[in-house]
Amino acid sequence: MNDPDERLMTAAEVAAFFRRSERTIRDWDRAGVLRPRKIQGRKFYLWTDVARVAGLLPVNGGEVLDQGDADVSG
Repeated sequence: MNDPDERLMTAAEVAAFFRRSERTIRDWDRAGVLRPRKIQGRKFYLWTDVARVAGLLPVNGGEVLDQGDADVSG
């Protein structure tokens, strides 16, 4: 995985990025807002997924996620 867009982030890194708690990130995980990848029993999040939730990258049809489209208020 040499592509910087496919960088893996821990829940702690994602929490720091959003300025939320790790518990909030786990809640988003359960709600389907973020989908972790499991590697050797640990959860990691793709940077591209995090960026889409943050509204930094387009989602599906090329639209940037509107903050009202997902509840990321934790």
